[in-house]
Amino acid sequence: MIPFAALFDMDGTIFKTETIVDSAFEATFTSLRNENKWHGETPLAQYHSILGVPLEQVWIEVMPEASDEVRRKADQLLLSFLIEELKCGNGELYEGAKETLVELAEMGVPLFIASNGLEPYIDAIIESEGLHAIFQDLYSAGRFGTMSKTELVSKLLNDYGIQSGVFIGDRKGDIVAGAQNGLTTIGCQFGFSHFNELKDADHMVTEFFQIGKLIKRAYQSVLK
Repeated sequence: MIPFAALFDMDGTIFKTETIVDSAFEATFTSLRNENKWHGETPLAQYHSILGVPLEQVWIEVMPEASDEVRRKADQLLLSFLIEELKCGNGELYEGAKETLVELAEMGVPLFIASNGLEPYIDAIIESEGLHAIFQDLYSAGRFGTMSKTELVSKLLNDYGIQSGVFIGDRKGDIVAGAQNGLTTIGCQFGFSHFNELKDADHMVTEFFQIGKLIKRAYQSVLK
């Protein structure tokens, strides 16, 4: 049993997805056009509006008329281009993220990732940013085939016997997932959230270092 843990979303919370996603998404649709599997402009603005949802849902939203075959191809292409960007040293964490996470881990706070991303993508971020020693486990929709963040968080809590904790994310789905699983929620306003999207979070932050302060306070109260 784990009395307290901190669960983090990845995109828009720890990792500045916008530093690699636009070029990877554009490359994906360029490849699809070259293979005559897509006609028209790249639906980048539409993608921005739904960042953070499972990729299966992304393709339904941005390619509603496409076949399952084309959507699977888009999945493969986007993943390969994202990983290529990371291997080239592109992408970055939010300011203060790594320092804060290292400090929390050194305090003994169990840290986990709970993301709707694909497993190889999450692994590539962790590898490129040197975060392997910080997190106890990486839970992703791609790894477990979950259809919602609520389901993914529930599985993580049950698997590790986590009794209490916080969930940190930048989208409404993160706040809902945390709340429905009995966690304190922290909404990151520096991510991809839209106006008023995080209004139901227990706490809202504008800088990553503020997350560390909130987690330390909660962790110490559990240890008393």
